[in-house]
Amino acid sequence: MILNGTVWKESIGFVKANMAEILRINFLYIFLIIFCNYLIALGVLHFVDERGAQNLIHALLNVPFAAFFTKGIFEYYFRLKKGMATSAKLLVKGKNYAKDLGIYFFLVFILGALYITPLFDLERKDWFEISHIFVSFFIFIWFFVRTIFTILIIIESNSNFGAAMVQSFRLTRNISIQIAFILLLLILILLSGILLAGFGLLLTTGFFIAASINIYLKCKENHAQRT
Repeated sequence: MILNGTVWKESIGFVKANMAEILRINFLYIFLIIFCNYLIALGVLHFVDERGAQNLIHALLNVPFAAFFTKGIFEYYFRLKKGMATSAKLLVKGKNYAKDLGIYFFLVFILGALYITPLFDLERKDWFEISHIFVSFFIFIWFFVRTIFTILIIIESNSNFGAAMVQSFRLTRNISIQIAFILLLLILILLSGILLAGFGLLLTTGFFIAASINIYLKCKENHAQRT
């Protein structure tokens, strides 16, 4: 069982033991994401007039920045967990796998836009179209859950995009429902930080990343035992 108390206790203990470093790196990470988002928004509003096009272009331009900074913060946490030297510079420099992360981020973004957006426009659809939309949505969720470790595999082992996706499918075999439940729980915990103002988000982001890494390592260990 991946969903057990040990993973959560280890994650909480990790955050407590490295509180100062985690708060600092999370603050820098969130600041960089917000700052880039703000600059992109200014540029899009200046050059694009149509609201729908603004939203689409803004989201697309944010994807590579999200991938770039995410690779930095996850590498930082991996190093911190392994007792290796860490530096805030990892957020803006590091191993050359931003391209593969960017491919995965763009893939998830495009599929999400195709299969999640229609859920917000069901009023003028008949029952057949609605059932098709929901089936497509659940297929997307299944795909996302099965490839959820792609990011961590790329960062930890410097694998390319394709190899990382294949390995993620292997790690999540027969435990997709567990992973989906854990992912939902982690997202709710992460979002709860917004209700606790800025400081709460710094903490829940730390727990989200620490728990994600611990769950990935646990799945990796279980897979090695099965094979």
